[in-house]
Amino acid sequence: MNKLLLTSIALSLAASSLALEYEPTWRWAENAPIPRLYISAYAVNDYSHFTGGVAKSLKNRVRAKDAFIQYMEESASRAYPNMPAPVPGYRYDNSDATTANFKGKPLYHSNIVFFAGHGAQQTLAFYDRPMSVSEKPYGGDIKWVFYDACEVLNINQDGKLEVPLYSEQSPMDNNKLMELYGAFIGVHAILGYYSLGRDNPSYTSNGVRVYQHVKYKYFAEYFIENDFTLWEAYYWAHNRTFNEFDQVWMNSGAGHIPGFTPAIAFMAGTDQHGRYHNGSTEKFSSTYEVGLDPRKEGTNYSMYILYQEFGTPEYYPED
Repeated sequence: MNKLLLTSIALSLAASSLALEYEPTWRWAENAPIPRLYISAYAVNDYSHFTGGVAKSLKNRVRAKDAFIQYMEESASRAYPNMPAPVPGYRYDNSDATTANFKGKPLYHSNIVFFAGHGAQQTLAFYDRPMSVSEKPYGGDIKWVFYDACEVLNINQDGKLEVPLYSEQSPMDNNKLMELYGAFIGVHAILGYYSLGRDNPSYTSNGVRVYQHVKYKYFAEYFIENDFTLWEAYYWAHNRTFNEFDQVWMNSGAGHIPGFTPAIAFMAGTDQHGRYHNGSTEKFSSTYEVGLDPRKEGTNYSMYILYQEFGTPEYYPED
């Protein structure tokens, strides 16, 4: 595995007035899988009514959302046949995937939240308008959030989006850091991209169209069935997807496909009882039954970011 880039964001903030929408009664057991899958998911292909600037409509975001849910549920069913049936969470596409339907729904009962659509630094583009990730912090039962959107986890300064975060002269923008940090009020980790993500390309194999959301098939298998850690599963799923697609393109004479940089932002540290938790290394089979809330009195959590480049990632052009 190539060297992973890590930056430690040591944030010593006083307890915030921002309260959890819902404070779960956590079990003390920490070595068991989640009781059942409860996924809420949003996806936008159609940006014809977007009011936050120019956003071209996409083709495969709804397909990616549906695939993510399908692959996660199938892997859970195979690995844990006695697990109760998944709970269908809030699921909205296109004109129903509005900021109101995202901010106004009690997502905190879900254990996974997923979004697929356009994105920018610390920003999700819903059907109607953009929304900062800090406008809807994640707590309650939510363990993991997935942003299949461009650059949402990139906290670099404008004009330096491609500069390695972990470098001698870090390009980190403190305001963008705090926007991302504002999304954490218990959630263990947020996964997404430091670079542009990919809505395309796709290819045909034995008469079947293969899309890049196959990465979620690999992720679910690694994470749920093979018991990889969260970041290992996400890393290897993207590694496998990139290599497969790149080989197809090379074999066709089209050259290399554009790369991407999957990333994870997560909490690590100790809770109010002195127990250490790391949101990037937990497993589906042994998830932490505590919220990793850095604002809760007595906790000592910091936010960390890991990312890995595959190929030659691309970034939004600067004006």
